[in-house]
Parts: sequence; C-alpha cells; structure tokens
Amino acid sequence: MPLDLAALLVEAGAASAADVQRALERQRQAGGALDTALLELGLVEEGELVRFLARASGLPPAPLELAADPALRAVFPARVAERHGLAPFHLRGGELAVAVTHPLDLPALEELSFMLSLKVVPHVAPEWRVRRLLAQLFGGELAGRFAALASRKGARPAPAPAPGPAAGGEAGPGAESPDDEPAITFTFGLAEPEEPLAAALAHALESDLEALLGDATPPAPTSGTAPRWSRDEAFAALEAATGRDEVVAVALRYTLDFFEAAALLAVTRARVVGHDAVGWPDARERCRAVRLDRDEAGLLRAVLGTSGPYLGPVGRDPGNEKLLAGLGRAWPRTALVYPVSLRERTVCLLYADNGEAPVSPSRLGDLLLLLGAVGAALERVLVRGKQARAAAPAGEVSAGWAVREPGRAAGEAPGAPAPLPAAAPLPPPRDAAEAVARLGAAPRGSPARAELIARLAQQGPEAAAALRAAFPGPVEVAGRGAEIPVEERGPLLAALVALGPVATPYVIDLLREADPARRRLAALLLGRGADPAAFLPLADAALDVDRGARDAALGALAQQRTHPEFRPVLERLRRSLVAGEGDRRARAARALGALGDEEAIPLLVQALDAAEPVHGAAEAALEALTGASGAGAEGWLGWWRERRGRRREGGP
Repeated sequence: MPLDLAALLVEAGAASAADVQRALERQRQAGGALDTALLELGLVEEGELVRFLARASGLPPAPLELAADPALRAVFPARVAERHGLAPFHLRGGELAVAVTHPLDLPALEELSFMLSLKVVPHVAPEWRVRRLLAQLFGGELAGRFAALASRKGARPAPAPAPGPAAGGEAGPGAESPDDEPAITFTFGLAEPEEPLAAALAHALESDLEALLGDATPPAPTSGTAPRWSRDEAFAALEAATGRDEVVAVALRYTLDFFEAAALLAVTRARVVGHDAVGWPDARERCRAVRLDRDEAGLLRAVLGTSGPYLGPVGRDPGNEKLLAGLGRAWPRTALVYPVSLRERTVCLLYADNGEAPVSPSRLGDLLLLLGAVGAALERVLVRGKQARAAAPAGEVSAGWAVREPGRAAGEAPGAPAPLPAAAPLPPPRDAAEAVARLGAAPRGSPARAELIARLAQQGPEAAAALRAAFPGPVEVAGRGAEIPVEERGPLLAALVALGPVATPYVIDLLREADPARRRLAALLLGRGADPAAFLPLADAALDVDRGARDAALGALAQQRTHPEFRPVLERLRRSLVAGEGDRRARAARALGALGDEEAIPLLVQALDAAEPVHGAAEAALEALTGASGAGAEGWLGWWRERRGRRREGGP
C-alpha cells in the first residue's frame, strides 16, 4: 500500500518538517509530484530521494539513466503514456517494465496491462526522469522545470524520437495511426480448406483435417433469453462438452451473459472466416458469410498481432466496416475481441459487443477466465475424439463426416458422439499456463484437479507466475470469514498454497491490486505460511482502506505474533500511528490494539489528543490492551508502567 513520502522523509531525518512544508507549498503552487519540488529546492539528494520513493510506493526503483528504446513505441500508446505518466523502458517476453511517478495510478496500470495483454511491471522514478523518457520516446518538448532539473543533473536533452520499426511502413502493434490499428500479417503453410475452424485446429494440433471435420456437429441454437450462468455453471458446461462445437456453443452462450451479441471467427492461413454467432436475428447465417483477409480489419489485426485481448472502441476503417456490415451489427460503443489459442497458435477469435450500451471492464473477469480455458477445452475434446475414433470400428467414424459445417444440413439430427474409451487421459500440459487453464476448469474434488495442483507445486516460479496472471480463478466459496481455509475457496488458491514460499513474492504483488476482494484473498494466502518476507507487506495491508482486506491481513499477522522476526511489523504500525494521516492513523491504532502491542500504549495515549477518528480508535485500542474501560490517559499510562515494572522483575 502506498505510504506518505513526506512523513517518511521527516521520520527518517532525511528532511526537516519545515523543509517538507516548503516543498509541499511549492507543489501546491506549481503542481506535479512532491519529488520534483524537493529536487527543485535542493532539499534532498536525488539518490536518497529515489530510495525513499521506493519505500513509499513499495515498488523497485527504475534505473537512473533510462534509455529510450524506439521499438517500444510500437507496443505502447503515446496518449496513455502521457496521460498517466507511464514511460516504458524494457520489454522482455510478456513483461513490460515502465517507469512511473509516485503515487502510482494503479487502476490505469491494470487496465493498460489488460489492453496490451502484457504483464506491466512498474518501477518508481523521479517525475522529471519519467517525463524526459516520454519526450525521448514520443517527441515533444520537455517542460521548463523538468528541463532545468535535467540540465542541473547533467543529463542530455531529450532528442527527437528515432524512427521505430513502424516508421515508413505499416504501423506496429499499438503504434499511433489515425485509427490506432496496426497492420500485421501472418503466413501459415496450410492450404485453406472448406471448413475454416477445422483447418485452424488441424494446423495447431498437426492433426488429420478430415478427422476434425467429423467433429463438426451442429450445436443447438443458443437463446438470448436463457437464464444467466454462474461462473461455476459455465465451467461445468465447458468441462462437460464432448465436441468442438459444444465448446464453441458454451463460449458464445456465456458471452451473452455479458454482451448482447457474440460471434466466433475462425483464423486460417490468410483469412478470418465466420463460424457461428448468437444474439441478434440471423446471427449464425450472417456470421458464416463473413470472410476477410487477416490484415483487412484493423480490430482483428491488432489482436492477431499481440495474441492478446482487446476491449475498447472500434476504429473507423474500411475493414472494420466490412466486418460489422457482414455480421449485420451497428457500430458499437465498445467491442471485445478475444483470441483463443491452441498450442501457441491463435485458432479463432471471439467477437462481442453491447450495441450502444457501455461495458465495464471490471465486470468481465469471470468471462475472461472462461475464455482463457476455451483453448484447453478444444484440445481436450479433439484429442479424446481422435482416441475414440481410433478405438471404434471404421464404419462408425464416417457417418458424420459429410457434415462439413455446423448446421449445413438443415433439420438433420446430429449423430451421437462416439463413446469415449475407458481410459483416454489428456496429454500432460505443455507449460504452467496451460496447467492453470485446465485447473480452472477441473471439477471440484476431481482427481484431475488434485493432479494439476501437484504438478504445479513442482514447477516453482513458472507456476507461481502463471497462477498470478490468472488470479484468483474460480472462487467456489465466497465470503470474508476466515473460518474457511483459503485453499478450499478455489483451485488456483489451493495451488498457490501448495507452492508455499515460492509463491510469496507473486502474492505480495496482489496486495497492491485495485480490487479489494483480490487484496483480501492475497492476505489470506499470505496468512497460510510463515514467510517473514510477507510480514511488512501484510503490515501495510493491515492499514488497507477496505475493512475486509484489513481484517484478513490482521488475521494473518496475528498467527505470527510470536515469530522472532515479527517486531518490525509493530514498529511500522507505530510509525504510521505517529506520522500518518487521520484515517491511516486510526487504522494503525486499531491494528496495534488487535495485535496486542502493549509497548504502543504511550503512543496511543498521545493519540488521544487527536481529533476523530484517531481519538476513538486510540481509546478502543487502549481498552483492548489494558482491559480497563474509560480509565483515561493517566490510568492507562499507570497500567503500562506497572506492567512494565513487573516484567522487569520477571513477573507476568
């Protein structure tokens, strides 16, 4: 949880209270971050200030000399960077490191991570260095006060941005263009067949195309007025699916609980072709008439380029117009495009829109979780179907092969799926991410769930990172009470507990999430171990603005009260009682009382002179610590002196 930079500086003696007051006044006059005012007034040396920024934000510091990488302009929107003060400086694999100012705009960072389909890792830096890096990356002049600081530090002026990989040609992913849509093309080595989804799946699985066509049994039409599914019901339906198009039908059906229209588009060698749709008149027929080049519609092009989901407005380009006209959809306010991958290949795209109604990203967590499991479900049913066909007599396999598209023979009843063999296990997950996706879909109490948890427990940091990315997964037992062990609340939570201390840094990261329910679960997870690395983050979480998260953190800390490394927790809470702001001081008082810190009694007595809510919280904590109600300052101090004297003499 972010701390007060000014209070930290005064408490550590790095700046006097008078100096900090001057800097705060300068900040009020000129705007910007407090660190800029401190440097302008020469009150704190920059290296020392960076250390305090890291402590206050709970983030690692960015390198002081940040080098601009022009390639990052292709993956990071300039408008977002400028608006939120986020400067990218390193991309490796699926992690994008960004320099940020303190305090961090965490909701903006989480939304950006979702939009880019990257893990965005923040590193704190002085404001002037963040702004200078932004100027180097995207162009524009550095504001006068930041340029003055750069000159004082001997830094080179921000040069004009060099041409990146998107210059002079098609825009790279995320590059700025009139409609913010990159132009990306892919080439696969498979000739396009009659049934596009089967071709895409065959390519990903390196399977026999004709065998996959045999799985194309038409699902029952999905009604837009069907009762809403819970997340568990949706995952149960996905787990129960026995054929390719049953998996598709589940995905489309659940999407209608969040959007008014949904369509699935197959991705082949050079085209994106409609497969099925629900939610509006003639949806399936309109969808199957859609046939676009892969790079024709900017909305789809961007998702294929990043292999990550997109949620936002639809850019006005001819390809997008062709897509929407083909589907028979009016121009929506917001659209979702989600790539379904199978063995690291995007085999289809799920498109959804809500017409003119807005869409809240915070409501889509359950849907995105299920869509993330669709690829593994497709692989499961196709592999099992292939095994079943191999075990069946040859004559039984060919009956359904002529159905080359779902619903092609109108009114024809689909053939019964081939029976599964007695033992047709899935192949082992290729990596931790696939194991996590399967775990989220595994039924409660099933052997498959236990096996996947055991497998992940052996995969160490790779498993912890995959579980962090999909956190919290299906939550099967809700509520704030601590009486239900956290590992019994959901499969991904059980896997994180099984990982033990390996998962600690990944779970600590979740304590900074914007969603209080996620912070609450993270605190409960940290409470299941006795890892000292979690103690101070839990101390900060004990001051959370959300009561549920506070209670979970305090419960976790209370279990470690006798641990030899627990003392710094109480010292941090005492500092917050003395140097924090009003509400934070009150929460610190309550935490000290709940943790039984008798040594804090003199500080709590001093806090009685403060206004509410600090006074009331301090009084309640004193009553809890001493068992004396309404004793007053002298009475509580007398109790503390007597208690301390007995302990010095060896008494209780």
